[in-house]
Amino acid sequence: MDSHPEFAFLPRKFKIAVSALEEIDRAATAFHDIGVYIVRNAAGEMGYKIMVGGGLGRTPIIGAVIKEWLPREDLIAYLE
Repeated sequence: MDSHPEFAFLPRKFKIAVSALEEIDRAATAFHDIGVYIVRNAAGEMGYKIMVGGGLGRTPIIGAVIKEWLPREDLIAYLE
């Protein structure tokens, strides 16, 4: 199987976490390379809040929000 060129230069460990609760986040979602929170928008539609850039190394880093609300059908394409 050939490697996909977009993934050739990722770090050895690339972590993604998903959580439905920001208040009680047992997965430490904000500290992963990609954090996905399941949320609802003002209209009550279910979607996702996306964070990136977190880290749990010697100096932990909280990721940054890059998308406050992403529709469900766009999740896989957006993460790619």
